[in-house]
Amino acid sequence: MSDTDNYRLYQQEISDTINEIELLIDNYFKYGDQAREETYEQVVQRELLRYKFQLGKILSRFKRTKDGIHIGDGDDSRFHQTVIELSDFLNDVFGPNNHYSKNIVNYYNEGITNFTGSPSLNSVQRVKDLTAAVYTRISRNPRIIQKNSERDGSMSELKQAWSALRATLENNFSFYHIKEIVGLAGLDLTEIAHLEQKSGGGASKGQLMTGIDKVLKEFDPETKKKFVAIVAEEVLKRRTESRKVLLEHLERLGWTLSGDAVIPIASLDPSVLSELPPESQEDLTKAAQRLRDGDLSGAVSAACGALDSATAKVYATAGLGDPTDASFQERCKRALETKGVIPKLEQQLYELGWDDGEKKLFRENLKGALNQGAYVMQTLRSKMGDVHGTKPILKPLVFDSLKWAELILRLLNED
Repeated sequence: MSDTDNYRLYQQEISDTINEIELLIDNYFKYGDQAREETYEQVVQRELLRYKFQLGKILSRFKRTKDGIHIGDGDDSRFHQTVIELSDFLNDVFGPNNHYSKNIVNYYNEGITNFTGSPSLNSVQRVKDLTAAVYTRISRNPRIIQKNSERDGSMSELKQAWSALRATLENNFSFYHIKEIVGLAGLDLTEIAHLEQKSGGGASKGQLMTGIDKVLKEFDPETKKKFVAIVAEEVLKRRTESRKVLLEHLERLGWTLSGDAVIPIASLDPSVLSELPPESQEDLTKAAQRLRDGDLSGAVSAACGALDSATAKVYATAGLGDPTDASFQERCKRALETKGVIPKLEQQLYELGWDDGEKKLFRENLKGALNQGAYVMQTLRSKMGDVHGTKPILKPLVFDSLKWAELILRLLNED
């Protein structure tokens, strides 16, 4: 569409924008304090309407002369500032390098490629149209903002884990080996190919680490998760003596080590893991890794696998027959009964001074909770393969499954 066509249309669009602003203001005062208690999504929508209104006012001041259509006096700098603010705002909402921010900057740059070097009416119109499109998208699906909040939280956690690994890499490995490790972990080495050590000069290890940091900024959360996990595994394989220092760095930031795997401390209790049989420890660690990497189905399977190993051992020791003839829930229930878990707990409660009524109530609720936890794990294990796409409710359920597995394993492991 030409500037002339746009010029004919802008008046109606400005009127529409003003109506939207007036409606927003009317609702704000009509509903009083309730309207002022805005959600984050509403704040974003309000800001987008404000930017749309500003862009509409700039459009309204374009002037037609015999030489063409030109931006109004003083609006050149106003439009430039609006583009910067709007681009930064959308980066805050959708994350850095989102396509909305990129398009806004591109529209501005394309609009000033003319003999006057000032923004064209078409470029302002395109920025305004994009702003309106973002507003409509958020109005229809506010969850996109929540998803990006979850992404930001995940990225923050990964930055913490990387900070610990980074210090260990820089202080314990040579320039060459740092490059080799990050390359194996998925970093494109051509991005840091210019950083080389040379006799009598070249780049330092500090400069190399800064270069790696810059590349990592472009990684999405899933790619960065895999990168951090592989770097940790490579560090521990090559320098086992680095384990203590790396563990100290990680624990200060809310992470820990299980075997050669980096896991959030909140996922599993390392003190429990160390007490479990090797086969169960391996499966439970694998479950935490898979949960960390977003593989919910794999996390449930591994957590159930840890209990499969433990209950199979109880069945074999007590001569209970083939454990595969029973359901997962039944195997857990029978293994707990065979190990006498509940009576042992009752004895401990008796020694603490609990009366019979309190012990009975606790016993029945604990038995029911353990049985129900096993059922949830059994059901998720059989049904997770049927899930298409990510369902928000599943991740906390999978996390809880890991905690149930950890609890049941600990009870089975106590003598």
